[in-house]
Amino acid sequence: MTASRHGPKLTATTGSQLSEHARQVFDELDLRRDASSVTSAEQLRSVLRARRLPVYDAVLDFEETASGARFWPGTALGVRTAIDAMEAAGGRLSAEQLEMVDGRPALPLLYCGDLSYWMDERGRICLVDLCPPIPAYDSLIQYLEHHSFVAERRGVDETKVHEDWHCVQGPPRLGAELSTRLGVSQFEPATGARLQVWWGSPLVIEDQTFGQFGEWTRAYTQSAGAAARALLEMEGIAPGQATWSGPAARVRRGRAALRHRIAGRSASGDAEVYEIWERAGALWIVRV
Repeated sequence: MTASRHGPKLTATTGSQLSEHARQVFDELDLRRDASSVTSAEQLRSVLRARRLPVYDAVLDFEETASGARFWPGTALGVRTAIDAMEAAGGRLSAEQLEMVDGRPALPLLYCGDLSYWMDERGRICLVDLCPPIPAYDSLIQYLEHHSFVAERRGVDETKVHEDWHCVQGPPRLGAELSTRLGVSQFEPATGARLQVWWGSPLVIEDQTFGQFGEWTRAYTQSAGAAARALLEMEGIAPGQATWSGPAARVRRGRAALRHRIAGRSASGDAEVYEIWERAGALWIVRV
């Protein structure tokens, strides 16, 4: 994780709005706001007015409570920080350079060249990467709640991959049926129009429709047995379209029994075959 030790904890300013899960994850990871990127609402108001840019309450609230948080390697979230980066690359920012969302200008939250995050007047976080803005998250809080799950798997700024996680993937818009089959409840704080999340230990299910940024249904877990059950159910819903990745398992023949053989697809679309083995009630997946 890349985080300043000198800034305030993110949960100090957002904790009352976050779920217990998100607060616990961010506190355990000691996620702090980079002091050099923390900006108050009044400071941002002055920056925007000096450039004749729109001033939105949702953006001011974001800057006050979350500016300086790092969810992208080397770059902190923040409207002032994004404006500074854009101006360093191309001169003073004008209203004509702003991205338009539903006919209204949005303001930048993060700028990394072609990839950028923007917030619209309604407080939605939109993704841009050589394409029109996609309103991915309904609010800052939904974004933070989702990233509390991402942080468990990949670290706060997504630079550390925890290799003990399984991922079962299928087509988008299957999350509701998959969660029903697996007995997992919807997690409202992380759920919005384009991303729905279901959570029940040991499974997290995400149904994402972000256009070119990815459309899929995924089940994440550290349990080999839960991954095997998710793969079986995904195969039942979308035959031949399931993908699995995760820690390799060694088949100990002996008393182990082959229960299922599934024809699936790799992340690149190539045909793969998965076997589900059982021993003493325990299930695991093997890629053939």
